[in-house]
Amino acid sequence: MTHDAMRQLFFSYAYLMDNKQLVTTGLRLLLKFPMDAEVLARLCTVLCDQDKAQEAVIHAQGYYQRDSTNLLINRTLANCFFLNRQYRDAIYQYQRLMAAGDTTFLGLYSVGMSYNYLGNKQQAYDYLLQAVKKNDKSAGCNYRLGIVCIDLERHEEALKYLFDAEYLLQPDRIIMKVIHDHKAKAYYAQGKYIWAIESWKKARECDGTSLAFIYNIGSCYAALYETAKADGTFDGHPINVAQMLEQARSYYGLFLEMATDNGDEPDEETQEMIQSARQYLEQAQE
Repeated sequence: MTHDAMRQLFFSYAYLMDNKQLVTTGLRLLLKFPMDAEVLARLCTVLCDQDKAQEAVIHAQGYYQRDSTNLLINRTLANCFFLNRQYRDAIYQYQRLMAAGDTTFLGLYSVGMSYNYLGNKQQAYDYLLQAVKKNDKSAGCNYRLGIVCIDLERHEEALKYLFDAEYLLQPDRIIMKVIHDHKAKAYYAQGKYIWAIESWKKARECDGTSLAFIYNIGSCYAALYETAKADGTFDGHPINVAQMLEQARSYYGLFLEMATDNGDEPDEETQEMIQSARQYLEQAQE
């Protein structure tokens, strides 16, 4: 078959979403015409979708070694590195693209996430922030940036991005649970216990079986009680101190009931929470 005929066959399989035949035809085509960048880029994308990112990296690198100037292949190679968890290689390749003026949302987001996976939170923040400025409608990017902000103790900023992600993601309950949980952690770190309680209660609406959410709500009420018991105020507002203590005891009691009556052996973290809750209830009783 001619090159043109093989290309028509390849893209016909692409339009039909017959990925098995697409891969077979693409590999045959590239054996005869290895510099067909468009076919190679599409083939690598399909391989990555099939969890064959390592194979895609090999194909893309083969082209890159012959011609390192093709932007389509450079982008493809960067994406393959990222999906194959080769984060340092991905960062290098994306930054080469950016230096050439190819600054896309996907590139910025992928570099930010690569730095995040490598543990460099400040660099992750810098690139994810640029990505959000490129596309503020990306729920995933807002969500990831919010989490990184919490790691950097930029709690007010974290709440902004998590609220944006919450708005964009509704009504995905799994993601909403995670967002409410992280919002609560940000509030708790700032001593805003009332807001933290509300966020963890919303998280419980998405997952009523979570022991951690119940324990954390109890901890918030306990912190409110300790803060307000001296003068009966919290953050300048009057508060029912006795009610805060009762709520703390109630949630800790519910936590202990659920943690010890489910028949499962609690993990180390849950055992620590059980010990802490029991200690608090004993002290409160005294």
